[in-house]
Amino acid sequence: GLQYGVPKAELCGGGTVLVNLSRDVLEQAANAFGWFTVLALTAPPDVLAERLAQRGREGRRAIERRLARSVAVPDLVKCHIVDNSGALEATLDQVEALVFAEQRRKETT
Repeated sequence: GLQYGVPKAELCGGGTVLVNLSRDVLEQAANAFGWFTVLALTAPPDVLAERLAQRGREGRRAIERRLARSVAVPDLVKCHIVDNSGALEATLDQVEALVFAEQRRKETT
């Protein structure tokens, strides 16, 4: 039920845009944009359950259902897995390195 949107000017400007998308729209986004890479942030289920519980927005059953959902990324989508089980700074370092690597790859192709 969430509505996602990215300003068209950002997408058409030729730069890098980092957005949070639902797994349900990854294939559609990959087909819509010529250059598209997924950074899939993940952590073990127990870490995710604890973080979700700390938010206080969902009950135990809702958290269990959420964790049971498929987390697969469509095969046609380029994907990097980012370990988000530790410190936020470590996750940000991984994301930054991958974004810069993708920018360099884009510039050389």
